[in-house]
Amino acid sequence: MRTKRESGGRRRIDGLLPEVIALMPNAARLRESMAIPFWADAVGEQAARATRVEKVHDGILFVRTKSSVWSHELNLLHEEILKRINRRLGGDVIKKIVLRPDGEFVATEIANRNEPSPEELEAQTLTPGEQRQLDVQLERLQSIKVDSIRRAIGAQIRATVQLQHWRLVHGWKQCRKCGTAFEAGDDLCPLCRLNLAGPATQ
Repeated sequence: MRTKRESGGRRRIDGLLPEVIALMPNAARLRESMAIPFWADAVGEQAARATRVEKVHDGILFVRTKSSVWSHELNLLHEEILKRINRRLGGDVIKKIVLRPDGEFVATEIANRNEPSPEELEAQTLTPGEQRQLDVQLERLQSIKVDSIRRAIGAQIRATVQLQHWRLVHGWKQCRKCGTAFEAGDDLCPLCRLNLAGPATQ
């Protein structure tokens, strides 16, 4: 059971996360990826043991469950879980949660994309410039005193930089505005093109 002091400390840390992440390159992608370590707190210990977060992409969180029963139960709580996760992320970051029983083939676009394995990512050798960028970002995390939160954000930052490197090596384009690697289109990534277009008119 958490004490009032622990709960207050957690609320202060949660409030700092969006501010810390906003200072990072590729902040939108990094903020989105933080839904992964927040999953367990959002669903509780029992549900966390019965699930495994696979990945997050374009605001969609992909989660494996132990059975179709667990998928059904969590789907009933979909809106509440979304609210809890987005509250931790400081905004409407995750739009949807896709729950699939373990072992079921997920025929989605993200599953068919040419993405590196965790082993490939870990084996990436960053350029001196990328390594300096990573070191600067990790240094900014030292103000976060909770080790578990600092390590979780650090791991996501490192994975994001490694993935960016892998994608550029494998022919992805780099957005001239935000620097994010993307597969196709002009010189702006989809998110920057959407922001440039502004809100849709009715």
